[in-house]
Amino acid sequence: MKATKKKISSKPSNGKAKVEIPAAPLHELPTECHDPYLLEDDEGWLIFIEPALCDNPAAAESFAHLLCTLKQAIESGPEGAKRARFTLIDGMRILYRYTEAHQLAFELFMLYLEDRLRPEDEPVRLLKATIGRAAPKKAGSNDKK
Repeated sequence: MKATKKKISSKPSNGKAKVEIPAAPLHELPTECHDPYLLEDDEGWLIFIEPALCDNPAAAESFAHLLCTLKQAIESGPEGAKRARFTLIDGMRILYRYTEAHQLAFELFMLYLEDRLRPEDEPVRLLKATIGRAAPKKAGSNDKK
């Protein structure tokens, strides 16, 4: 399967130059070769998989089942794609508790409870102000707050 080029280009969040996105993958199934059609390359997957699943084949298989469930939902049509999207967002919500942002938010919350913050540094005030300054969503984005 030979990839043809779309006119669409993408600027990664890391600030690198825009890249042309092919209209189709280079091969019918992913291979060991880099394919610019992928949303995430092997290295990106391995950053998560190696430490989390390397010594836990049962967890790796469970994760593969989850990915298969998402794939099947997306392939089932628009309603399945919506459910897959909702499930991915829920996964991000669950993963949030393991992030540095969550750890810092909890530390800030504790400082607030101990009455050690200036009013302008209280968590709700900071978060609302920051969210209010966020860049507007791109046209065509259907994420809901």
